[in-house]
Amino acid sequence: MQVVDTVDEAGEVVRSLLTEQGQDNPYPWYARLRELAPVYYSDTFGSYLVTRHDDCNDVLVSADIGKADAQWADEHAPGWRERPITRYLFASMLRQNPPDHTRVRGLVNKAFTERRVATMRTRIEQLTDRALDDLADAGADGSPVDFQQVVAYPMSIAIVGSLVGLPEADNALFQRLVGQVSRILDPGIDSGELRQADEATVEIQRNIAGMVDERRSRPRDDLTSDLIAVRQADGDQLSAEEMQATLSLLFMAGLDTSALTFGTGMATFLAHPRQAAALRADPALAATAADEVIRWDSAAQVAHRRVQRDTVIGGVLLPAGSTVSAMLGSANRDPARFADPDVFDIARPGPRSMGFGAGIHFCIGAALARLESAVLFPRVLRRFPDLALAGTPVRRNTVAIRGYHRLPVSVRPARSRAG
Repeated sequence: MQVVDTVDEAGEVVRSLLTEQGQDNPYPWYARLRELAPVYYSDTFGSYLVTRHDDCNDVLVSADIGKADAQWADEHAPGWRERPITRYLFASMLRQNPPDHTRVRGLVNKAFTERRVATMRTRIEQLTDRALDDLADAGADGSPVDFQQVVAYPMSIAIVGSLVGLPEADNALFQRLVGQVSRILDPGIDSGELRQADEATVEIQRNIAGMVDERRSRPRDDLTSDLIAVRQADGDQLSAEEMQATLSLLFMAGLDTSALTFGTGMATFLAHPRQAAALRADPALAATAADEVIRWDSAAQVAHRRVQRDTVIGGVLLPAGSTVSAMLGSANRDPARFADPDVFDIARPGPRSMGFGAGIHFCIGAALARLESAVLFPRVLRRFPDLALAGTPVRRNTVAIRGYHRLPVSVRPARSRAG
């Protein structure tokens, strides 16, 4: 078996990921770690870091490796049931293992179908054009515009709100609440922000509970109504708490990761003008362009798991009870899987990336996320051919989630309103 040692060059590489330079561009460090110790125990992270594509896939599909679930929390995080934010997290699919995950995911899949996603295209196009109208208006005087706050976040919340049936008047409220809840994923959250996340969770759940009650008596063409119908047809196998947690999870995942992908993709196209011109000239490249954006710099960089039984990954024995982190960002740049992985190529053939994970926890919203990006990027590039950075983007300060807090741009729209 491969022997790993924390006192070596690999340790320095891992620590470099936490520096400003490492967070700005972790990919050279990932490449070095794949060479030095592709399965490496890091004292810094308290986890085995797995960096090769095939090894990451093995972690995510293994029946011997799962999530830190409620049973784990009872042993290692006493008091978690007293906090609204942790009760929500452990009630959702995000932290469930089989058989609960199998049951909940199977029921949700009956409602969140490809047909449901396909029906969203026209609505996504409408919401995209509306967001680009706002971008044109905000930049009409030549001043810098924050792409994240004017386009990415409002568009993301409007899409997921439309999917589940949230009243449009509540979009701004949910954008604020979900932003407060998502801070739980960032390092260094303080007690005040944790309390704010608890309060936001309670308010989200209260609003969703009211929406569910309303849909029971007056169903509509939305995911909430579909979930209620599935729950009733299957004898309430999906508990009320699980259904509310599922809807909350869709808001958190749909808002945060989609908005970050929109911003990262936009910055990537601005840094690769030839690729932007190719997509502008040929919108048929939209689907592969969306996939390439996610491979190139995915929002989800790390997938954390708990080893349930002794497991060998990449020749290294991972003992039961340990934590393992599949470094998805590294897997997406592994030359053993992707030809010329450090080249951004929107016509790239071949396998899809691991930006949405793998195995039983593969992102349930992957099809919707791909559709959103496939609609947005060609539209914004055609409408704003002179879009440019107007300052230094500000990244989120975390290794696990990549994206921008702020992305300042200048716009000179081809026309003032969408036609």
